[in-house]
Amino acid sequence: MIDGVREERVQNVHHFWIMTADNPKWSMDYFLMGLIATIVVLAAVAIGAVVYNECIAKRNAYVNVPKQNI
Repeated sequence: MIDGVREERVQNVHHFWIMTADNPKWSMDYFLMGLIATIVVLAAVAIGAVVYNECIAKRNAYVNVPKQNI
């Protein structure tokens, strides 16, 4: 019984692309999941870059205060 299930899983992995080709809804679901994951990652990177740049700008503003010669 267990060997049969294991064999079926191996077959499923091997024939993953064939199954998605047979079932258009699956391939569309996986495509959308990949697309959403990609957008989330890119948004996180963009937000991180903006926050990082803001922090660097503030640090430089404090460090590079022009000296006043009175």
